[in-house]
Amino acid sequence: MTNVLLLYEYFIPSVRLCGYEQLSYIAKSKQINFQHCEVSRITKEQIRNCDVVIMVRNSSYQAEVLAGVFKKANKYLVYVLDDDLLNVPLGLSSTWYFQLEEVKRSINKIMFLSDCLLSPSQRILDKYGDKFNRIGLIEEPSLPYECSKKEKSQKVKIGFAGSIDRCKDIDILLTDVIETILERYKERVSFEFFGVKPKVIESMGLTYYPYEDNYEEYKKKMWELNWHIGLAPMPDSDFHQYKHYNKYIEYSSLEIIGIYSNVYPYTEVIKDGVNGFLCDNNKAAWVKTISYCIDEYDKLVSMLQNIRNQAVDKFSIEKTAEIYIRAVPQILDYHSDKNKLCIQSYYLKYLQINIFIKKSFLFVKRNRSKSLIKLFTKLRDYINCEDV
Repeated sequence: MTNVLLLYEYFIPSVRLCGYEQLSYIAKSKQINFQHCEVSRITKEQIRNCDVVIMVRNSSYQAEVLAGVFKKANKYLVYVLDDDLLNVPLGLSSTWYFQLEEVKRSINKIMFLSDCLLSPSQRILDKYGDKFNRIGLIEEPSLPYECSKKEKSQKVKIGFAGSIDRCKDIDILLTDVIETILERYKERVSFEFFGVKPKVIESMGLTYYPYEDNYEEYKKKMWELNWHIGLAPMPDSDFHQYKHYNKYIEYSSLEIIGIYSNVYPYTEVIKDGVNGFLCDNNKAAWVKTISYCIDEYDKLVSMLQNIRNQAVDKFSIEKTAEIYIRAVPQILDYHSDKNKLCIQSYYLKYLQINIFIKKSFLFVKRNRSKSLIKLFTKLRDYINCEDV
């Protein structure tokens, strides 16, 4: 069987949904040998034994150097993108990082070295596909939370879950909407936010739950929140058009009826009034749609069933694993020539030293204002990881 290695900077939801879940399922069906790890914790044995390497959103210098090692060792290298990381806009928590020239260079170099590009976004494949020998469209799985049925609630519970980067979207698109809905329906409705903390929480006294890093705990909390309606506002911007409709997939796994901005990519999956609602990005449209859902919620049973059916028919782990194999069939039959490895111990030592120097340089560059004692103490902690 082919030895498949999934590499990432950190085990974030994108890694889980754009590789880990599908590959784990394929491995359980005994079609591949599968391992995964953070870039900083890769071992010599993993480098030597893998045939196919799948790198999800990797952007570090360390990942760039490793991509070069894999290329020279005749591995089949796959790069996975679910965001346009080369064009992250101003105003996000990650903007400072992805706008660093060394980060952009590393992403471009990994692209140059990779054989295949995978993405759940067709627009990302269209934009960057000519840099690769092969491209493949993948799909993210709907991962149902196995638990007892939801408890009934007297109020219609409306919520939004997302990272801190989504505060601006809520502030601009939904603040006035929420105020109007609360004034109109008072005790009949409640609004809750999970992870994201927009200004309206304090001004209107709304419920806020801190973000949960552990994915299993996150899903458990989402189920316990028992939302009837999930909000999914999205600006119509150049950056956002390269995103995926993963919020729909998440809501469907939790049996939540979603209201989505009437923009791409949601227009690719939502049939208005059938498996969710599409809403123009203005106050009148959002107020009208939310009001309809509150007033007519008991009549939305057929929509909930449509959502459940699509979660099984299109987004189940079985279906998305099949799509993954079609996108990159090399995971089933590619074998690298282990006799032509260029990763002898002297090269690995060079790799360690090279990464150490680069990380040290970048760290010092970003912490010039610190005293030497504090600087070297932090530097020791920064580079104290299990490099190859």
